[in-house]
Amino acid sequence: MAAILPSDDAWYWAPGWQAAEAEAEADADFREGRSRRFDSMEDLFAESDAIRGETSA
Repeated sequence: MAAILPSDDAWYWAPGWQAAEAEAEADADFREGRSRRFDSMEDLFAESDAIRGETSA
């Protein structure tokens, strides 16, 4: 298999490292007030659809 990134940068793209990066971003978003609570999954999905400009059928 061909490498598409330098081998000394491969650690950053390892699944465990990427999971930690995503968790750190989520923690920062929560800490800085960039999160919302929804009363139900339906409310969450409705908000998601509205942001994407989709409507329910």
